[in-house]
Amino acid sequence: MQQLEAGQELLTWLRDAGGLVHPALELRMDEDTGLSAFTSREVGAAEQLISCPFDLAITIEVATGAICSIYGIQESELHEWNERMRIVTYLVLHHVHSGSSDWPEALGHLKYVNSLPSADLLLTPLHYSEPELELLQGTNMYGAIEAQRALWKSESERINEAVKDPRLTWDLYLLSATHYQSRAFPSRLLKLATTSTYVNAIPEPSTEDESYPMLLPGVDIFNHARGQPVTWLSTSIPSAEGSCPSVVVLDRGGIREGVQVFNNYGPKSNEEFLFSYGFVLDPNPDDTVTLKVSSGGMTPEGEARLKERRLDANRKFVLRLDSPVPQDLLRMLRVVLGEEVEVDNNGEDEDDLHAEHEREVKTVELELDVLGLLGSMLEDKLAKLPPMKEDSTGVREEVARMCRVYVQGQSDILSNTITTVIDKIDQLENMLDQGMGECPCCS
Repeated sequence: MQQLEAGQELLTWLRDAGGLVHPALELRMDEDTGLSAFTSREVGAAEQLISCPFDLAITIEVATGAICSIYGIQESELHEWNERMRIVTYLVLHHVHSGSSDWPEALGHLKYVNSLPSADLLLTPLHYSEPELELLQGTNMYGAIEAQRALWKSESERINEAVKDPRLTWDLYLLSATHYQSRAFPSRLLKLATTSTYVNAIPEPSTEDESYPMLLPGVDIFNHARGQPVTWLSTSIPSAEGSCPSVVVLDRGGIREGVQVFNNYGPKSNEEFLFSYGFVLDPNPDDTVTLKVSSGGMTPEGEARLKERRLDANRKFVLRLDSPVPQDLLRMLRVVLGEEVEVDNNGEDEDDLHAEHEREVKTVELELDVLGLLGSMLEDKLAKLPPMKEDSTGVREEVARMCRVYVQGQSDILSNTITTVIDKIDQLENMLDQGMGECPCCS
């Protein structure tokens, strides 16, 4: 079945099950974004675009019940399965039983699963060929890809060990886990809001909430656009039976005729967009580079100092284009160097100009050491970024483009931050050269 036909059948199934689909909404195959929703006429501000009834959501409870029913096992036997293992297995079982004359009643989302893109259309890095993966070697993402592959493979093996079903293959698990990762919504949406206003329409998380990623068929058909004024509304909508608790999507700004309808996934870096969704934005004002102190080749003494202060060397610091270096990162580097300036005067008179001058000079010298270490870390990270290869053998054109945009974004942020660090070093060195190096009471 073609994806467009499958998508249209999904919307028909959704309407029949009590969901709402705006009459101006129609699916088309777009050259850049694949199966996408467009408007056949103008849509007014705050008109409801699409809704998914609560009872159509793919939750842990739905998945667990189906797995237990199909394999004749107790829920307690799945206590070590996390939510991804359960929901992904639920999706996989639709593929396994597709075309079966004895369809399990517990599997209620075939129209939805059929509408999801096939493996050859997925552009997240776990679906890259070896030549394509080489385009990311040296980036933060490259290690994360291998870590995710190992984790998902481990989950797939554990599932097979538990249910002893060879039909639950790694390829199907990878396919369905990718769908789950790229299309999930927080389960806290399945709570009716206590207000009718749009701004606060989604229940706010509380310390008692244990929200997890779940799937909302139909609500996930929209692609991303930065800044799109979209609201996800948890509410009851009229139905033949009275009212139907649903998650509704509406656009607060209104939509012109003949344009694509978008969701808003929130401000994310291209690293997150590419890794989890399989696309990038060019340009992306929200792009970032993550940096860890542990990536700087610390000495054992530096590691010991961090442990003594209970500081995590693997903490990720976020660098942005045209933004200052995080102060917490600089503080941690001071600890690594073991050269923190003591605030206490050790009994010195606060008016002692000589002691005050020594502290000022020591502070500047420490900052030079810290900035020098940071600059080395940044330059090392920049040098590891992969060059864009001319040879595109075995590389899809769109994959090459996305990797190029992602790597260039990383390079721009690192280069800009290095320039900022160099400028600061020059400024501090000039301060020393222009008199700070001489004590006023001794000159």
